[in-house]
Amino acid sequence: MLRPGSGYTSTPKVYVDGDDTIAEAIVENGFVTDIRVKDRTLSFKTVPKVLIVGGGGYGARFLANLSCLDNTELERRGYASIGTGKYIDCP
Repeated sequence: MLRPGSGYTSTPKVYVDGDDTIAEAIVENGFVTDIRVKDRTLSFKTVPKVLIVGGGGYGARFLANLSCLDNTELERRGYASIGTGKYIDCP
């Protein structure tokens, strides 16, 4: 998560490289708190573009990651700021 956005009153669509069937948004208290991958067997050779549309809010921004990085490396690259979000999804 780069930004959770704000003002979401319903679940926005999540487009991964233009496909809205790959992932879904999780909204809590007006913020997009997570993106859940529906089909964990999919793989990508390049980083897919993630676009969050609708839901009555604005500003949510997520970055797909093709490899597991520890928290220090995520913060160094500017992908996460420790304490402001969570990075899960690595085995």
